[in-house]
Amino acid sequence: YACILDHMIPAQTHADLSEPLARVEAQIETAYFTAQEDPAKLPIVFDRLWEAIEAAHLDRDLGLTRADFDRDAPGALGRLHGYLSEIEVTAINDGLHVFGRPPAGRRLLSTLVHLTRLPNGTAPSLWEAIAAAGGHDLLALADDPGGALPGGGTKGQAIARIIETAEAALAALDAAGWSDAALDSAVAERFDGSIRVARALRFVRDDVRPRLLATTDELDHAARGLAGRFVPPGPGGAPTRGTVDVLPTGRNFYSIDPLKIPSAEAWVCGQAMGDALVERYRADHGRWPEQIGMVLWSSPTMRTRGDDVAQILYLIGARPVWEAGSGRVGGVEPIPLEERRFPRLDVTVRASGLFRDTFPNVMELIDAATRMVAALTEPPDWNPLARNVAAEIAELRAAGLDEAEIARRAGVRVFSDPPGCYGAGVNALLRDGGWETAADLGEIYLHWGGHAYGAGVYGEDRRDSFRRRMGALDLTVKNSDTREHDIFVSDDYNAYHGGMNAAVRAAGGGAVASYTGDANDPRRPRVRSTAEEGRFIFRTRVLNPKWIEGMMRHGYKGAGDLAKLVEYCFQWDATSTILEDWQYAELARTYAFDPKMRDFFARHNPHALHTITERLLEAIGRGLWAEPGADRDRLEALFLDSEGLIEDSLSGEAS
Repeated sequence: YACILDHMIPAQTHADLSEPLARVEAQIETAYFTAQEDPAKLPIVFDRLWEAIEAAHLDRDLGLTRADFDRDAPGALGRLHGYLSEIEVTAINDGLHVFGRPPAGRRLLSTLVHLTRLPNGTAPSLWEAIAAAGGHDLLALADDPGGALPGGGTKGQAIARIIETAEAALAALDAAGWSDAALDSAVAERFDGSIRVARALRFVRDDVRPRLLATTDELDHAARGLAGRFVPPGPGGAPTRGTVDVLPTGRNFYSIDPLKIPSAEAWVCGQAMGDALVERYRADHGRWPEQIGMVLWSSPTMRTRGDDVAQILYLIGARPVWEAGSGRVGGVEPIPLEERRFPRLDVTVRASGLFRDTFPNVMELIDAATRMVAALTEPPDWNPLARNVAAEIAELRAAGLDEAEIARRAGVRVFSDPPGCYGAGVNALLRDGGWETAADLGEIYLHWGGHAYGAGVYGEDRRDSFRRRMGALDLTVKNSDTREHDIFVSDDYNAYHGGMNAAVRAAGGGAVASYTGDANDPRRPRVRSTAEEGRFIFRTRVLNPKWIEGMMRHGYKGAGDLAKLVEYCFQWDATSTILEDWQYAELARTYAFDPKMRDFFARHNPHALHTITERLLEAIGRGLWAEPGADRDRLEALFLDSEGLIEDSLSGEAS
């Protein structure tokens, strides 16, 4: 019942291409022109292109070989260009948000562009409106960024031009004071009088921009709250996901009615996410998955109105039944087999402690759906959940348990922390270094998360059941609903999802397929392996000078967050082995060996450099960075230097 003020997300921009990636893109363009004008020279061009690809390690991202360009040049070039195009236009944070201060200048305009990437209620997407004015369908462009356009160029280049055009139009309006005349002129001259673009620009001017500038309310309302005065309420959510109405921030934010989870809209998105996950696994492994482990958090559930919950129900083979009028979920019913694209799957949920506290009814809903589907009499191949529960019942009967206890134990699929506790335990163990192998990390996950929840059960110790479930998983997954966050933004992502990967190995399941769902555009969700997601974030953020420079604007705090980023990368590798040697080498080159960065850390936060070198040396010591070569000696020297810098800073403070 506290008054909790929300705050604005950081200013938004797009990732662009770092210098190594831009060199590859330039070579791709050379290859396209050479194919048209002087194809005999293509082998020479491909050799140069391959050198640039290897230098940037893009072959590791895409699984490309030099022979791919000789065997199927258009296909290889299309894949490579499409990947670079997606990196280029992906939204990233531009520095940190300063409480009570809206972004200004170029950062304000760029943020406005990214807040209108998707439709906002009845207001059209600025991106889609500009695309349509140019004769394009934005979703079709985004689905095939490496594809060629009839008039020349590629679909990815068209998306980049749309962003540039949007920023230029807003800059012109800003310079002209956002007047009606300036807006009408911009639409007539730049967009051939498009009514749709005019609507989108008026929405930016009349709604989005004022909401964003009202970020100053954060400080005003904090002062009000501390004085015991009224703070106005406001909804919570992710503004980049088509919900600009959650702005302005600085409100006493509320979320949703938990009894309306999942919403009808979330059900549509959850089905698409379920299809994407299953199809990706089938493409990778040649069969349907049968047993899935899924991480379920409270905040994304609030932001999306239950996308993840809907996906779980859909994978199981159940659907919500909404009450007429209220929109509340009154129960679940089976999806008939003839409507299924794949079998009913066995899903084990690891919910966070906050989810346990905020959505106990949803845990009971998932539990009810699980038991309902497990009780159906259907072909075992089309109902692995029922088949697995029946097998567990037989084993428990042999152990002499009574029927009620057997039914309760065999059907449990929703787990979380003990009542009153929070976290997965993994991040604390990683921080203090008290582990030897990934199995140690998995064991703490099994110990901390093996408490059952559902109808009539609240936090019962079922670590034996949880271990059984983890050891049988085909895949693990955690979804992301917005690019405002990613798997390297805090240690919780690794603790819950990476910890689950480690728990599978600790429980005897071996290496498990690990996936990250991306629903930042709920109309076109996609799935990457977690290793692919990590490499993608390395391109858009971790190794991106544009993002790093944004963080460096914040001095001590920015330096501390850069150090945390390196820690989180290491932690993911510890649980899930998703990093390769080249990524560690690039972390060292970017954050430790670069003279500009070392000077930045020395001036603002020598502890950050100490942490970075310490963590990279730990990766070497634990064999995660297998062949560091001369980088080991350089890091050891820097580690000692950073200790000297810390001593100097402390002595300076003392004097």
